[in-house]
Amino acid sequence: MSSNYIKSEDSLPEIKRTVFDLLKRAAADNRSAMHFVTLATIKNDTPNLRTVVLRNFNENDQAAIIYTDERSSKVHELKENKNATILAYDKGHKIQLKLIGEAHVHHQNDLALSHWLNLKGGKEAYNTTKAPGSEVKSLERAHTFKKEFDEEHFAVIEFNIKVIAVLQLNGSEHIRVCIDLKNNKSSWLVP
Repeated sequence: MSSNYIKSEDSLPEIKRTVFDLLKRAAADNRSAMHFVTLATIKNDTPNLRTVVLRNFNENDQAAIIYTDERSSKVHELKENKNATILAYDKGHKIQLKLIGEAHVHHQNDLALSHWLNLKGGKEAYNTTKAPGSEVKSLERAHTFKKEFDEEHFAVIEFNIKVIAVLQLNGSEHIRVCIDLKNNKSSWLVP
């Protein structure tokens, strides 16, 4: 029995449903292989990648949610160029999802505040005294936090997905699909 999520007999609508289910699970379950994803932005005409946590996937809005510190480089890069890509891979099931879309940063607005209020742990990550990436003289100084945690530097990246490129590895019969959410069209591709 195959451990692949997508099988050759699946229809394009079935594959889209499977992909949406994978994204919802990835956001909800920190044990999911796709809970940690790679976010690619552009910095000075060069791709800049980093691992982030997929916090939410809204099927109706076709949007993924990521949390960050508004002082981080990714925020500055997205303000310069909102086009970005998220790459997720599940090694055990040999499936890759490439989400292509536009990222919008929410900081000190209703959306950011609602996520802040629902954040159960990890608030210290957004409450360091220095901005992420700042040089410090010791590791201890890198972990210096404000006296009281607040949402001053907390931001939400709302990633509006336009296209999902799906690749299911399957021996010599890989399955590749393009799900164009913007135009509500899916198609088979040569792997």
